[in-house]
Amino acid sequence: MVGTRLVCRYLSQRILLRAWRGTEAEDWLSPSEREVFAELRDAGRRDGWLCGRLLAKRLILDDVLAPSAGGEAIHPTEIDIHSRDGLGRATAPRVTLRGRLQPWALSIAHSDRSVLVALSRAPGVSVGVDVAPVQTWKDGFLEMWLTPGERRWVHSVGEMRLASTLWAVKEAIYKAVSYGEQFTPLRIEVCPRAGGGYTYHWDGAKPDAAHTIHIADSDRETAAIVIAGSSDSQATQ
Repeated sequence: MVGTRLVCRYLSQRILLRAWRGTEAEDWLSPSEREVFAELRDAGRRDGWLCGRLLAKRLILDDVLAPSAGGEAIHPTEIDIHSRDGLGRATAPRVTLRGRLQPWALSIAHSDRSVLVALSRAPGVSVGVDVAPVQTWKDGFLEMWLTPGERRWVHSVGEMRLASTLWAVKEAIYKAVSYGEQFTPLRIEVCPRAGGGYTYHWDGAKPDAAHTIHIADSDRETAAIVIAGSSDSQATQ
């Protein structure tokens, strides 16, 4: 998905890891990223985190920097993607290029199968992405993640894929429009938009800004991209 000032890539982890082949992939990490990577112990978490950085840097090099290239080439280690504040708390990913913080909105998500990355360079436009598996969800999960209205919607259509989609959309909305507050799924209610598609309410209120929700489905998972704010760009598949 590529817009005038919005770029997005969605790729399987297997393809990414095969392309970079182990230690070669780590050569793309900045010194601070290497420190974070070394702290990760779970193999699945390591693969997902690494693939997210690789795909985000590939997107930045190919779709953001290359079209306006004219200076000397940028090495991947000169791109630093950090998602912790000074106290070590998780934050939205920020991009530093040769030590300079970029005014871009970046979001990264991964499942055990794939990675999804989106970046906006448009002022006032934020993005959020998420990927959720398609499976049969137990009632306990539905009660924890979905509002009563969303659960009625899922049961009325009789399709558990919708529950996965709602999960992914909620996560993507939170990443796109939150201001650092804790993620509480039941505060966000996803609703069908008149004419098709999705919209949402946060604590019962309508969104403050214009927004677009894109869904990409496969047999095994569903991916959501939320674009919040106004822009002169239109994303295209």
